[in-house]
This record gives sequence, C-alpha cells and structure tokens, in this order.
Amino acid sequence: MKKVAALICYALGGLGTAIVFLLVVSCQSGGRSASDGLVQSDSGVPDTMLQDVVPTDTMVAEAVVPKNADEYFNDFIYSFTTNRRYQFSRVVFPLPYYRDGSKTFMQRSQWEFSRMHTESPVYTVIFDRESSLSLEKSCSVEKVVIEWFFMLTGRVQDYCFSRREGIWKLREVKEYPLAQHPDSGFVSFYQKFATDTIYQYRHLAEDIIVSMPDPDDGFETLNGSIGPDQWPMFRPELPRDVFTNIQYGQCVDSKNQRVLAIEGSSNEFLMLLFFRHTDRGWQLYKIKG
Repeated sequence: MKKVAALICYALGGLGTAIVFLLVVSCQSGGRSASDGLVQSDSGVPDTMLQDVVPTDTMVAEAVVPKNADEYFNDFIYSFTTNRRYQFSRVVFPLPYYRDGSKTFMQRSQWEFSRMHTESPVYTVIFDRESSLSLEKSCSVEKVVIEWFFMLTGRVQDYCFSRREGIWKLREVKEYPLAQHPDSGFVSFYQKFATDTIYQYRHLAEDIIVSMPDPDDGFETLNGSIGPDQWPMFRPELPRDVFTNIQYGQCVDSKNQRVLAIEGSSNEFLMLLFFRHTDRGWQLYKIKG
C-alpha cells in the first residue's frame, strides 16, 4: 500500500483537473430552478425537462445510429440523445404522462428534442453496491427508468424506457412527490450532504478509504486512507438541487449501503462515493476513482 502522500499528490494533479471540471458543471447546473422541469404547456400537459433542452449543434443532433444500438441501453440512449429523428421514432405517442396518479397524454407536436441527462458533462447514478454497476453494460436489461430529482420542490420525474421485441422506446413519464420515492431517505440525505458543508463533515468517517489509479502507471492503483481534514483535496463538486438516477434494475432493499456514481456524459470519467448507514446516520467511508 502506497503512502497517502502519493494519493494527495494525485489529488492535486490528475484528480485536480477532474475537480475543476466538475466545478464548472456545478456552476452550470446548481443554479437551475427545480421548476425548470415542471412547466405547464398551453394544452395543460406538463412540459418536462425533455422540452427544456434544445442542442445548438445540429451535427450532434443527427449523429449516425449504430445498427446494434438496441443491444445495450447506454448505446441506445446515446443515439436517442444525439439524433433528432431517431429520438422522435423512439417515443410512443401519444405518450402517457402520470402526474400524481392523474393520466394525460403528450402528443408528438408537443415534444422537443432533448439531450436529457447528457446535456451536462456529468450525471449521477445511485447503486446499492459496487457490483451493480455491471448492469450498465448488461444486454439482459429490459427496463430502465431515468429519474430526475427536483429537490427545491420535492418532486420526481421518471422517464420509463423498455425494450420490446428488441426495440428500446420511451413509453411513459411519471411525476410524483419525492416522499413517494422508494429511496427518498438517501436522496434527501445526499441533497443536504451536497449543499451543507458542516453537515457534510459530520457525515464523514474518521478514516476514508481512497482508491485511485496511479497517474504514472495506468495498470496500478493507489490505495490509502485520509481523514476528514484531507477530504476537500479529493472531494468532487457534487451535483445538487437537480440531479439524476438511472434505474437499471438495481434494488434499494439494503438500508445500510449506497454507492453514488458520478459519471461523465461524453467520456469515461467515473468517481464512486461509498456511503454506509450507522448509528450516526449515513457516512461517507470510501471514494474510488
């Protein structure tokens, strides 16, 4: 095990770039109002975040769709968010929209092309354990829900995709209070952890395990531990107020373990934050890059 000094050097070097990168992301998304995704259209059907984002790069909006895009959801969603014509062909119209249990329909004419969670350079996914990350690359996944948490209004929007006869499509949207979400306790904790520095320090383990790739040798890993006082050197800028979860089928039955993944939308950036529930509440006890 290498000394923590090497880890600190890494944090100030390679990871420092990632921290700056994530800081820019936070400045762009942190000020977004939760009501941005809950605008009413003239027809009375809620205009979702899908209608709030229109890319300026038309080249990106017409990206080539691979023949095997339906094999993996992440391949499908890449094409869905980069090709305008493809996206319209993969939304079931009229699209059922459930708001607090009340059903309406969104027509094709109401839909606007959206980059969804790929609009921002990074997005968040909540897992029950690290091994569940394998679901992102599993061809056996048949249903995926992209969840948006609007913490300032306490609302959730679910975009429900499923693959039928080998074809992925967006089939319905749901909107409901955060209190009804099965993992509302952790989501609420995370929001406070991301926004309140004092609260954050109170929920750090005395020894935080750190595992990062060695910047001098891509095949090696730097392992060590840090104390709460060194956490700021490793802490990424945490998405807050409006953030996502992608439900690939990971369960939240475990009441004592969560892994928050911060993932790059257009690159392979990945940082994992490990939380466990103790008699002191949720605690961050490990970070992995």
